[in-house]
Amino acid sequence: MQTMSIKEARVNFCRLLDLAEKGETVVITRYGRASARLCPVPAPRKALPALGAFRASVVRPATGLARTVILARREERF
Repeated sequence: MQTMSIKEARVNFCRLLDLAEKGETVVITRYGRASARLCPVPAPRKALPALGAFRASVVRPATGLARTVILARREERF
């Protein structure tokens, strides 16, 4: 982590961006106290897969859910 005054940061702004792109963090100071932090942007998260593929993989029974429950209850009684 590097520290740089605001005056130096103004003069070397392109260099600061290059450092941030390389993964370094730079603290910018004003009057000797930390004022800002320039750090790299985190990598984008992996996108979730489409729901269409999941829905296509789900196997639906030939009968509806209500019918399946009714038949299961009848089989348990006997």
